[in-house]
Amino acid sequence: MYGLWRGSDCDGGDFRDRKVAAGGGGFVWKIALRVFGRRSGGAGADDRDISMTTILAGVVIGAIGVAALLGSLRVSFAVLAAGLLLTLVFSFFLHVGGGECDATTARNPVSGMTMLTIILSSAVLLRFGLSGTTGMFFVMAIAGMVCTALSISGQTITDLKTGYWLGSTPAAQEKVKFLGVIAAAIFAGLTIVLLARVYQFGEAAAGDLRPVLASPQASIMKR
Repeated sequence: MYGLWRGSDCDGGDFRDRKVAAGGGGFVWKIALRVFGRRSGGAGADDRDISMTTILAGVVIGAIGVAALLGSLRVSFAVLAAGLLLTLVFSFFLHVGGGECDATTARNPVSGMTMLTIILSSAVLLRFGLSGTTGMFFVMAIAGMVCTALSISGQTITDLKTGYWLGSTPAAQEKVKFLGVIAAAIFAGLTIVLLARVYQFGEAAAGDLRPVLASPQASIMKR
């Protein structure tokens, strides 16, 4: 993981969002192979990561959770498979590029990449006949998960960089990071539920007297 920021292709600060989103295929694969080629044990403390077996097990468990969430919308198996594939592919490619960019330029283009996910996912799922309210929720669920992966990747890489300066072991940081993600998911989810009970998001609905809570980026996605 530390290797993601230690030999960067973003040096010089000239990395642009379009390079991550459109032209970064080979760049992403190079970084991915670098990470998968690293061993969990190493000569020094800064070379010790969580084992790749554990990470892959987490990916499988996460994929099952995503499939359960999307499957609860009662869509066809083809739509479910397409949604799961889109979530995994976008999360993998975009979070690697976003993390690399954040590590070297201190900017993570989360908004642009999330919008890219929404546009491409909508185009693909329309081919499967998914539309209406179910289609909108389906696409927003995918985009939300990809956006979360992008945000966490930037924070994780920055934390690892700081940990390296302080002499911390990446494996220890990664374990605590996973616990933090679980805790954040629970409390952030509960916070959104509570806010939704008191406020409306973005725009006022007809007949709803609750005050409106401004949500500029969510309103952009809504359109």
